[in-house]
Formats: sequence, C-alpha cells, structure tokens
Amino acid sequence: MRLLFSKSASPHHGFAAYYSFVEKIFKADAVLHFGTHGSLEFMPGKQVGMSDVCYPDSLIGNIPNVYYYAANNPSEATIAKRRSYANTISYLTPPAENAGLYKGLKQLSELISSYQSLKDTGRGQQIVSSIISTAKQCNLDKDVDLPDEGEEISANKRDLVVGKVYAKIMEIESRLLPCGLHVIGEPPSALEAIATLVNIAALDRPEEEISSLPGILAETVGREIEDIYRGSDKGILKDVELLRQITEASRGAVTSFVERTTNKKGQVVEVKDKLSSILGFGITEPWVQYLSGTKFSRADRAKLRTMFEFLGECLKLIVADNELGSLKQALEGKYVQPGPGGDPIRNPKVLPTGKNIHALDPQAIPTTAAMQSAKVVVDRLIERQKADNGGKYPETVALVLWGTDNIKTYGESLAQVLWMIGVRPVADTFGRVNRVEIVSLEELGRPRIDVVVNCSGVFRDLFINQMNLLDRAVKMVAELDEPAEQNYVRKHALEQAETLGIGVREAATRIFSNASGSYSSNINLAVENSSWNDEKQLQDMYLSRKSFAFDCDAPGAGMAENRKVFEMALSTADATFQNLDSSEISLTDVSHYFDSDPTNLVQNLRKDGKKPSAYIADTTTANAQVRTLAETVRLDARTKLLNPKWYEGMMSSGYEGVREIEKRLTNTVGWSATSGQVDNWVYEEANNTFIKDEEMLNRLMNTNPNSFRKLVQTFLEANGRGYWETSEQNIEMLKELYSQVASSPRKVRDVRDKESVTPLTSPHPLRPAFSSNTYFSRLSGFALPWAHQGSGSSPRPVCAGWPNPSRTLATSCTHSPSGTNPPPAMPDVRGVTNFLPLKSCTPSCKFTFNRVLSQDNTHPTPTPCLLAELKRLASARIPCLLFRWAQVLGVCAHVIEDVRSALIPFVIGEAAPAPDQFVQGGLISLALLRAPARTPHLEPIPRQPCPMLGA
Repeated sequence: MRLLFSKSASPHHGFAAYYSFVEKIFKADAVLHFGTHGSLEFMPGKQVGMSDVCYPDSLIGNIPNVYYYAANNPSEATIAKRRSYANTISYLTPPAENAGLYKGLKQLSELISSYQSLKDTGRGQQIVSSIISTAKQCNLDKDVDLPDEGEEISANKRDLVVGKVYAKIMEIESRLLPCGLHVIGEPPSALEAIATLVNIAALDRPEEEISSLPGILAETVGREIEDIYRGSDKGILKDVELLRQITEASRGAVTSFVERTTNKKGQVVEVKDKLSSILGFGITEPWVQYLSGTKFSRADRAKLRTMFEFLGECLKLIVADNELGSLKQALEGKYVQPGPGGDPIRNPKVLPTGKNIHALDPQAIPTTAAMQSAKVVVDRLIERQKADNGGKYPETVALVLWGTDNIKTYGESLAQVLWMIGVRPVADTFGRVNRVEIVSLEELGRPRIDVVVNCSGVFRDLFINQMNLLDRAVKMVAELDEPAEQNYVRKHALEQAETLGIGVREAATRIFSNASGSYSSNINLAVENSSWNDEKQLQDMYLSRKSFAFDCDAPGAGMAENRKVFEMALSTADATFQNLDSSEISLTDVSHYFDSDPTNLVQNLRKDGKKPSAYIADTTTANAQVRTLAETVRLDARTKLLNPKWYEGMMSSGYEGVREIEKRLTNTVGWSATSGQVDNWVYEEANNTFIKDEEMLNRLMNTNPNSFRKLVQTFLEANGRGYWETSEQNIEMLKELYSQVASSPRKVRDVRDKESVTPLTSPHPLRPAFSSNTYFSRLSGFALPWAHQGSGSSPRPVCAGWPNPSRTLATSCTHSPSGTNPPPAMPDVRGVTNFLPLKSCTPSCKFTFNRVLSQDNTHPTPTPCLLAELKRLASARIPCLLFRWAQVLGVCAHVIEDVRSALIPFVIGEAAPAPDQFVQGGLISLALLRAPARTPHLEPIPRQPCPMLGA
C-alpha cells in the first residue's frame, strides 16, 4: 500500500501489466472498478488535468472506466473522475438499525425501569446500588461519574446518577449501525429502511418547510426539543425519560406508516394515492392512529402529514433498484443520470442510488446553515474544554478538514475553523464565498482561538480556494491590533516570528496538508502492516508527510514544506479535534481518522509534556454532541465491535464480514498508537467475545481463516506494544491458537493466494513472544528468526527493526527428498504488500543460513543457495522478490549486484541506478521497480511461467 499512495514511487510491474493486458491483449471493451476506493486514481501524477506523463492516464489508456462508488463518498468519487475518467455509479450503503442493548446494558435498562416505578418506596436506594454496580461491570464508570458502591446518597442525587446512566445507555441504544454489507442490485426492503427514515425525520428541513418529528411531538407537551436534548445530556431523569418516549413514538409512527404503505409483497405503493384513499374512506392516518395511544395524541396533524408525505417519497427512493440498470446503461454507452453524493439522512436527494455522482460547487461553502451549525459545535467544544481544564479557554485547537465531510455538510467543519478564529464568511451576489469579515470581540464574547488545520489530500484537491480563504482569514486575524490574551492567533504568531526570525504573516501559517499529489500520513498503512517499531516513528511519518503549508501570499506556488512552523504551531495545541459526518462511518470503521490524529505527537512537542484533550464532534443526529476521543472510542466499541447485532450482521456476509471484524480491531490498535485513548477493557471484552467464546472462534476460523489469523495476531500485537494488559493464560491461548491456524494447510489454503501469503517482515516484538525460538515461512523455507536472548527470557524477533546492537540469527530448513516434511508456518506478522513468493526449493535443496547481523545490517553473508534462487528469478524475468527482503534476509548491495544485470533491464531499462542508490541500511528501495517517468506502459515480454500463478 505504500507504493499505491507514494508520490515518488511508481506502480509495480504486476499492477501496470494488468492494465496493459486488459487493454492490449484481452482487448476489453470496458473496465468495471468497485470502490470505495481503488488505487488507480491515486497513482502518481498531476492532481487534475492528466497527461501522458501521469500514471492514471497511462494505465487506464483508452478503456471506458465504469466505477461503482459508495453514495456517501462524493469527494473521493470526484478524484476518480478527475484522475481516471470514471463514470461513478453510486451504490447504497448497508441498511441501518439502532444498536440496541445487550448483556449488562440490557440489565441496566431493566433496573432503571424498576427504579422509576419504585423509587418512592423503600427500595430506591437498593436499586440505585444495583444500578451503580452493574454500570461499573459494564465499564460505564469511564463515562459517568458514579458514587462508590454502598454510599448513602440523597433522593435528588439518586435521580441524577440514574439519569446520567440512563442517558448513556439511551445514547448507545439509539446509535445507528450498518447491518451486514450491501449487495449491488439488492435494495433494502421497506421494513429495513425504517431506522433510516426515523433519522431522516429527526432533522428540521427549513428549506422544505418541514419540522422534525421529535420537534412536533415535543410541542405537544409544551416543550422545545432542544431544551429536552440539553436536559437529557445533563442527566435530568425526567428529560431523559421524555426523550425516550419521543424516540419510541417516532419509531412507532414511522413503522406504522411503512406497514400501511406497502403491499403484501413488501412493495411500496404510491404514497399520495394511498393517503388519499385512506382519507377518502374516513380512515385515520396510520401515524395518527399510532400516536393516539401515547401522550402525543394532540400533535399537529398538518405538520405530521407534511412530514410523512416527505418520508413516503424518501422511502420510494431508498428501495428503488437503479444500480444494475445504470451499469447496463453505462456499458451500452448511454447517458447515466447525474446526482449528488453525500449522506442520505442529511440529504435525501442523494437517492435513489445508481446515479453518476457529482460533488458541489466548491466556492459555495460554507453555507449559512453550515455556519449556524458550526457555531453550536464550536461553542460546545469550548465549553467542554473549559469544564475539563479548570475553566481555561483552549489557546490552540489542532483539527482536520476532510473532503467528504465538507461536501456532505456543505462546509460545517470549514465554518468551525472560521468561527474559532472569530471571522464569518461573506458570499457575493452569485453565492460564492470568496472573502471573510472580522467578528468583533464584543460579539464573539470570548478570545479568538488559534488553530492548526491539517487538510486531507482530497480536501486539498477539491477545495483549494477554501484553503486560500482560510489562510487569508488566519493572517488577517494575526495582524489585528488586539490584546494577546484576547487573540491567541496573534499571540502565538508573534512568539513564533521572534523565535524563528521570520515575519508575522509567515509565522501565522496554519493551513497544512500533504505535498501536492500525495495523500495521507501513511500511519494507517504502517499500523495495518505492523511495520513500525515505536510511536516516535509514526509521529515522524506524520510530520514529514503533513507539514506542507499553503501560502496565500504565494499564489500558484503549491504546497511548500514548512516543518518548523508546523511543529511550533502544534506545540501550542491544548486540544485536538475531528468531526464525524455520517452514521455509517465512525472512528474505528476506517483507518483515516487515526491516520490524521496528532494527539500523542502534540504531547511530545509541548514544552510541558502535557497531553492535549482530544475531542470528536458528532453531528450525525439532530442533537449534536462533542465527546472526548476516549468516550467516542468506547461508544464505537459498545455499538459495533462488541455488539451482537453488529457482528452477527457481519458474519451473515461471510468471509468479508470476518475481515470487517478484524479491521475494526486493527483500527482500535491504531487509536492506541496515535492517541493512547483506548481503554484496556475494550481489548479484554473483544478477546472474550471473539476468542474465548469457542463457538464464535470456530465460526470465525472456518469462515475466513486468513482474517482470523490476523485477528489473533492483532491481539498479540496489542499486548506486545503495551496497549492491552491481560492474563498470561489469555496470551498462551492466543499463541497456541495462532500456531495452530498458521500451520494448518486446511485452513491456510493455497499459499499462492494473496490473502494467505505469510509476509517476511517483523513488527515490534510481541510480548511475550512465542514458545519456539524459530518459525518458518511456507515460502521457499525462508524463516523469520526468533531467538532467546539470555536464559529464561522470552524469545524475541531478530530483524532489522529490533533495537539491539548485536543480534544472532541461526535458522535452518531442510526439505526431505520426498517432500513430506514441509517446514512449519511462521507467525503472520504482516508488513509486506505486493509480495510474490519465491518458487519452492527443489526437493533436494538444503540450505543453512547462519550469520551475525551488525546494528546497521550492512554486512550479511548470503548462502549460495539464496544467490542461486535470486539469479533464477531474475533470469526468469520475475521482478517480484526484492521489496523488503533485506530487512529479514540481509540481502544488500553486493547481492543485488549479482542479479542486477538480469533484473534491472527488464524493470527500468538499461539506465539503471547503481546499487548504492537504491540500497540503504540493508533495505532495498522501491525505486528498484520504478518505471521511467515517460514510459509507464511496459510492453508484454515473453517470459517463463510465473510460479505465483501456477501456470
């Protein structure tokens, strides 16, 4: 994956050859990609306006590119259009359900119901004690301030404690989660769409003159829904209970409506005709009939009918089946109707899917509505930070701007940055936002908060004008003649200008991203592949890739590296901040969020070493929340990873569902690595759920043994890196389980399968390591060494990443003449991508690999057998072997020299670099496989059959 996202590296031979084969040999009429997302559109080249020197242009050639893309990701779909000429056909995200309650959380709900009915009797104190005890067993004491068990508390305080616990479990219960995975051409049924409709109904839509359903119901009892939200957030028991009643009434009314507007086959009928028929016969509307049995029976019927007519249209769009039809139209060269991408709950105009996705006018954001929402979130963020830090305002907030987020919300997070520094956007007569105006300190009512903005690569590509707007706004604020204690932007800019000896405007640089054409910090790739030694290495990756500054004073200059200013600005941060923009994708669903998180980095940069607060804004519901990062990770774990409704839904999708479970755990480890905000109990409960439950363990293993192996390895890695403290019994069980899975031919399947190839690089040492001191790969008998260092010590990996000045490696492998004794499999430690295995040693092959590795790993002594194998592969024109072998096998410059004459001309032509140009510290640079800049297409060359393909 590093190759796929590196600006300076080219696609490897296999990737380039595939597209050449499809176009020139197979002669395909079209190519169909499945997103979100692929790698073609992220290959090196210009950001827009592709030419023949850009890899996406050269790879796709003249083949029509039809691309299925998730409807909720218009930003990256736009990249696919711009850089690979794709016709992006949207598909629906999986149907959603409320997370519900399970195990101890369900028991808590029952206890709270008992308390509400019995609190005025003598049993109130006893029930509260049970609630406190059960809440602690469910680890809710991390989110709710609970008194000690057995402590005598007053009646009012009992209500407050119960109210806070009640609010927390209601938050968990009502959170949306995807049920399984979407299948192209299989729309959800009407009943499966109910949860989505309930959330659509929860939002006010002033442009449509539609009031939210919870708001309509709240008016019935003489309350404003915003007041109820606030009271519930504070744990006021009456408001929590009222909000629960409103939520249940909303679900019931929508359910009765859906049931009435579908026929016996579950098909949606014409809503307006159905309603006219109902009213013509004097039949009560289904939602009114349902609400008549609740305390909301007097709800405004006119407002309700407007709402449910709107929901009826939304329902028809959700269950429409246009995805395969649009694909057929595209392949026939016909017109595919365009449509916006985004969150269907926020913007139902995204529906139906099967449209050719487009984004929005980038100069039209932030909108007025986005600015209003941003003010609410920023004010809540500042109040939360003050409450958590002794009433002090945060001086600097480090935050991330995402492309998809701003398209879905029409610029809410962009508007948040502007409101933090105290400016507002101003649109011209055409609605284009191209300037800002200063908000006075009197109107603002607080100091101007400094910001460090890191824009995703996609945001940089799509919203370059808004980056210019932000940079001008920050520098404008830095030059205001205001007291430093009321203008933290100016305060820090002056300090940094003096320290670095630069001008105030340069010191006020606050808008950063990747270098042009580059994406992400690659921390996510390192975590996914376990190819990192310590957190400092991850932080260096972040700084080196995300420190490119935008400068409005140098138009057209692009992104220029300014690491000193970047580090100094980050060193003042009191808080880090990100936004969640939709219910389908949360913190642990994808790796991008932790990839952009600088929490631990900021702590290391601060002079006082203080860890910044970390916050996440959740605007996926009508009641926008600002939670700490730790709270959000816990909420994610409870509603998805540990929730039977979620993981059973994933298991119903087969092997891919197991991979999704494994991915969530890996992303959780990523948050531990970048922020340290994952509680130990999350890993412990995950281990109890997926490993210690024998039935679940067998289901995972049999459904997808490769992902299960990675799951086990991830648990071991979490323990080895110090993120999970658990019993020795659990670790021994995991080690034994891993050994069984890794060595079982029945489960591991064919080693030629990409998913089952055992990589040959080592992660940070697992703690404790495995019981045997040597583990072998099934690939050609090469071994990853694990050596005991001193008597009685745990075995530890011996590799280039192991921080020990002198390391002894001693492994051996013998293939019997009959081939009946294959070596046992080594532990899967990930870390190599795009790797093809060496051809197996011949039956008579025997090699012994003994050497002492020095600290820099530059003087290994490879065996003749290894050299012969390398030469054989080179002469067979298989450029597949050298990505990271030096890290494990010590293959260095003089080894490459022996095979260079045969290998290099095939890959990059005769103008090959000298070995010392692509060998550094025992690692062979990926430049080895780099094609010339102007000749990315490799013409097919006759070669011997590739052992990878078995042909």
